[in-house]
Amino acid sequence: MNRADEMKSLKPFFSSLQNESNRACAVLAGAFLDSRLEKLLRKAMVPTLSEDLFRGLGPLSSFSAKICITFSLGFISNDEQADLHVIRKIRNEFAHELDHELSFDTEVVANRASALHMPDLFKSMNHLADKPLSDERIQEIITVP
Repeated sequence: MNRADEMKSLKPFFSSLQNESNRACAVLAGAFLDSRLEKLLRKAMVPTLSEDLFRGLGPLSSFSAKICITFSLGFISNDEQADLHVIRKIRNEFAHELDHELSFDTEVVANRASALHMPDLFKSMNHLADKPLSDERIQEIITVP
């Protein structure tokens, strides 16, 4: 799949975020990025690779492990690694916190998101959505002060 086709394939994902809650956006974005890192790693590995590496207690089963190894192999930059760890921590806040009032405006989440290096990347990809996100929704998702 060429780059243009791959970008088109992301349209449904970005469109789906339009009507999701803050919690769903954080969890879905984390899951999406986790799966993209796994796909990247699998491309660099032998085709007969054991599924055990990515499942259960395998060494590459966690989002954090995938971030670390993709950086260590030079597949992502230091800023990308840092941003992915921030996104992972935000995802964990939403996934594991039972507070139903948690949002992108909550201090702990907003403080984490303010450390992101590349909020403009998200903004630049907005046109890929069938129904682009409003500026307000983008602001909520990336929480850039």
